[in-house]
Amino acid sequence: MDDEKEILKDLLIDDEEVKKQLSSLVKKAKNIFQIQKNDGKILFKNFQKLKNPARICALLMGKNFAKKLGLNVKDVMTITEIGDELGIPSTTLSSPMGDLTKNGYVIKDGKNYEIAYNRLPEIFEDIFSDVNDES
Repeated sequence: MDDEKEILKDLLIDDEEVKKQLSSLVKKAKNIFQIQKNDGKILFKNFQKLKNPARICALLMGKNFAKKLGLNVKDVMTITEIGDELGIPSTTLSSPMGDLTKNGYVIKDGKNYEIAYNRLPEIFEDIFSDVNDES
């Protein structure tokens, strides 16, 4: 039993480790979007340079961060809400949303989508690598 516990300890993450990682990710996120203080609206820095998967991830990530900051926003959205906020027809988002869900970057629960918070480092490495390389 003790051996089993020792092996399983590798799965544990302490708060300090998460905070260090989050600080680095927030610095990268500032190259992509900011959050409007009064209403939690996500303001993109270079919207036209982003592909739809990056736009979706940035929006959901921003909403998640805004909620954690105590702003009155939902951190889960339907594909229609995502499309409306991005100004892109939801039918255009179906394919990239399917890929993001399949890759585990976005979690689908019924009709709602949210960012996979535990996958943020991978999302930045994969989805936002071109954006963060430019800065």
